[in-house]
Parts: sequence; C-alpha cells; structure tokens
Amino acid sequence: MSPLRTRASAAALVFGALGALPATDAHALQPLADFTAAAANQNPDVQAAAARAEAGEANATAAWRKLWPTLVARASYTRNQNESVATLPGANGTTREITMQAHDQLEGLLSLNVPLVDLSAWRATTAVDAAEAATRARRADAARTVHRAVLRAWHQVVSSEAVLAAADNSAAAAQDALTQARARLDAGRASELEVHRATAELETAHEAQATAVQLVAVSRRSLASLSGLEPTAGAEPLTVALDEPPPLAAVMTGNTPPAVPAVSAARLDARQAKAEANAQSAAWWPTLGATLNERYTNAEGFSGENTAWSAVLALDWRIDGVSFARTRAAEATAAAQSAVLRRTEIAAADAVHDAWQAVRAQLARARAARAREAATEHAARLARERFAGGVATQLESIQADRDAFSAQVARIQAEAELAFARLDLDLARAEGASP
Repeated sequence: MSPLRTRASAAALVFGALGALPATDAHALQPLADFTAAAANQNPDVQAAAARAEAGEANATAAWRKLWPTLVARASYTRNQNESVATLPGANGTTREITMQAHDQLEGLLSLNVPLVDLSAWRATTAVDAAEAATRARRADAARTVHRAVLRAWHQVVSSEAVLAAADNSAAAAQDALTQARARLDAGRASELEVHRATAELETAHEAQATAVQLVAVSRRSLASLSGLEPTAGAEPLTVALDEPPPLAAVMTGNTPPAVPAVSAARLDARQAKAEANAQSAAWWPTLGATLNERYTNAEGFSGENTAWSAVLALDWRIDGVSFARTRAAEATAAAQSAVLRRTEIAAADAVHDAWQAVRAQLARARAARAREAATEHAARLARERFAGGVATQLESIQADRDAFSAQVARIQAEAELAFARLDLDLARAEGASP
C-alpha cells in the first residue's frame, strides 16, 4: 500500500465522513479468528463449493448404484377390435375356451435386471470416486482462498484505522499550529504569510484525514463482504515482531509439492481422467447380464395360465469405430490432466518460494520504516523547537512534520503487510489455520 495520496477535500467533508463511521467508544474490532470462522460458513464462494461437493457425492452414489440390480414394473391396457377365443377339447368329451386375445387386454410385467459382468462400468466407478473426492478438495481450496482474502482484509482494516488515528493527530497538530500562528500575528511577531501557510497545512491534514476515512470504509466493507460479519470499530494497533523467517531450504520441500487443496484436487482430476480412459478401453469387452421376468395377463393363451415367468442370460459384445475414437480421446485427456497436475505442483512450490521472499522483503521494509519513523519524529521535534526559538523557518517545521507523518503511515502499512506475509507463508506451506 503506497503512502497517502493527495485528494481534494474540505474540513466539513472530513468530519462528516468521520461521523458516518461506526461508533468507537464501546467496542473493539473482533479477533481475526471470528472473521475467518464466519467466512467459512457464510461466504458465497465457500457455500457454492460445498454445494458442488454435495452434488459430486450424489453423482458418485448414482454411479455405484448403476451396478445394483434394478426392478422394473410395467402395466398396460389394450383395446382390441376383435377378440380371439379358441375352443379346445378337454377330457371326457368336454371342451374349454381359451382367450388368445381379449377385447380389453390387461398385461403386467415385473423384470429384475442383474448386471453380472461389466468391466467398463466397474472401472467407471473409480473415476466417479476420484471426481467426488476432487470436489471435496476444491471445496477446501475455495475455503482456503477465502481464508487468505479475509486475512488480508482484516490486516487492511487494522492498518487503515491506525493510519486514520495518525491523520487525526496530524490534523490536531496542524490546528494547534494555526492557532499559534494567529496568536503570533495578533502579537505582531508573525506575518500573514505564516498564517496562510498554517491554514494550507491544516487543509492538507484534512485531505489526509479524508483519504484515511475512505481507506477505513473500503477495507471494512471488504471484510464484511468476505466474511458476512460486520466489523465493529476500534481496532487495536498491531504488534509485529521483526524476527527472521526460517531459512528458505527449511521452508521448501524439495521435489515434494505442498499438501495444499489445489494440488490434491489436481491429483484427483488426473486420477479421474486415467480411470475414465481405462473404463473407455474396457468398453471393448463383452458384458453379461441376467433378467428375470414375471408376466401377468388376462389372455392366457394355450398355456391356460394367467402368469408365466422367464429367465434370460444375455452376452453383449459391441465393436465399432466410435469406441476406438473415444478411447483415444480419453487417453489424451488423461495425458493433459497429468500435465495440469505437474503445473499445479510447480505453482504450489512457487507460491511457497514467493511467499518466503515476500516475508523477507516486507521484513526489510518494516525495519527501514521503523528507523525512518524514529528519525523523522526526532527531526520534527527539533524543527519545532528551533522554530519556537526563532532559529528555523516555518517551512522547515512544516516539512519535518510532513516527513514524520509520511514515515508513520509507511511504518503502519509495512508492519501490516509483514504480518499478513507471515500468515500467507504459513498458508502456502499448508500449515496455516485455514478451514
């Protein structure tokens, strides 16, 4: 985050915006853990990923149940133009009539279909299991992404409120300087130019306040949108240690990628693609199935029975050019997913490397910012004393105060970025407290 930029504003705008912020007298900003926990349940991206994971589980269940026996019941009514009845001789000179086709024919059929051997379907279940596990991994990855965004937003809220407090102090000091300049003017010890400079400096301080108010409002809105939890006002300043991170060799895991959800999802996608290729190649093999039928009718025919059963054992073997092309496509898809997996593993390792480098860079920035703040505060204090003693100009005092304020803002922002960078490194190493 760069130092505060110049923006057109006035004192009324500044204090009106300050009044629009939540009250700060009775509450403090909730802990970071409250926002991460709320985001894990209320963030729309996390909810969508959870719904997709539930759909993946249902699809996997459906794929497995295709291998279960199925029972089919069918009933039909047929109105025939002509009825067909035959008279057959019976025992002892009797006869009996049988209905071959009734005017109002009723049929009922119960069929039990049992798949016995279907290698392609069995291999396909491996693919759907991998797909279902991949949706769970992507759910965890979505939660991790949201968790990281909440970490950044929370630190931005804390740093922006600290910047606002610094801007308020700067404005109060500028107001005091203007009051003193007017008093010196009335006493004949200062010119109108000094009063004009003090007035301009106060307006510059009001401008900085307005920018700080904007930063607070935007960062709070972002944190609330990400987590679904409205932040209370009054963030405590961060306490950031300037300790060195572990050595890069200890952070990196060599050729082993971090166990982050994105890598797990890519690995499962590759497994799914390989299983689908195996299932497609197994489509060349025959399938064996059994069917048991029970038929009910009011046209009993020659059997004289209204019910009859049958059993069918069927061997199907399908060979065509389409299956060959689909097998090639599935194998190419599996090769592509293997490349995606490797790319994801490299990206995960790069993320650890980049996060470690970011910690080192932010650590150097924070150390430098603290040193500049101490130096500029000392210089500003000396400049004010010299100006009061008449051995320094007003411009020197104003410039020293500006430098001190800019250094304070830079230190606040650098420490917030360092705190976030440390947590981001833990996340990249799969050691962060993500959901």
